[in-house]
Amino acid sequence: MFVIYRITSIPSTNPSPLYQDDKDKLNIFCLQSFLRFFEEVDIDIIFLADNCSDYMLDYLRNVDNSSIIESKSDINATMVKSYEIAAELDDLVLFQECDYLYEGYDGDIFVSAIDKLGLVSPYDHLNFYKDRNLHSEQCRIKLIDNHHFRTTERNTMTWGCHTDLVKRNIDMLKDHGYLDGQVWYDLKDKGYELYVPIPSFATHMAKDWLAPGVEWEL
Repeated sequence: MFVIYRITSIPSTNPSPLYQDDKDKLNIFCLQSFLRFFEEVDIDIIFLADNCSDYMLDYLRNVDNSSIIESKSDINATMVKSYEIAAELDDLVLFQECDYLYEGYDGDIFVSAIDKLGLVSPYDHLNFYKDRNLHSEQCRIKLIDNHHFRTTERNTMTWGCHTDLVKRNIDMLKDHGYLDGQVWYDLKDKGYELYVPIPSFATHMAKDWLAPGVEWEL
């Protein structure tokens, strides 16, 4: 599986529960959990390092099975670049944001779910259970390698699929860029159902929206 990992040293406007004032420290904390999670999985990582500090770039150069593309652009440009890279590949791909904390060592189950379900995010968003204007109370449940996965209408922009999905929908994906709203409805209209694990494999490091049902070690 390929991982296109978008990373920046610029702090997020979504406050993190820790290291909000030190993005590089948060980046490393999250990246270490990501590498542990996928420890037993064959992955190739392409870091899209946008506005990264020299310290962060030096750290990334020591990550095994990885390459780095540096830029001084913005969050939308790196998302579009992710799609362009994925469209040239033929494999499973994970679009990964840099402020996600992973729990456990279930990378093999996650990869299996992407392969079998087609479109999977590692993040069971707390808002699925709060905002009924965005999220339905109804969902479908599937069991993959003894782990439950549920459908959801939308999520953040950390998600996996086969690169065929990207190739078939490249123009639409590039039009939406990094925006995590209408893109999910457009994909659903085309027949793609989004799944997430329960309990969650990862959480966005946004202090009010940590994934439920997991004791995150912060």
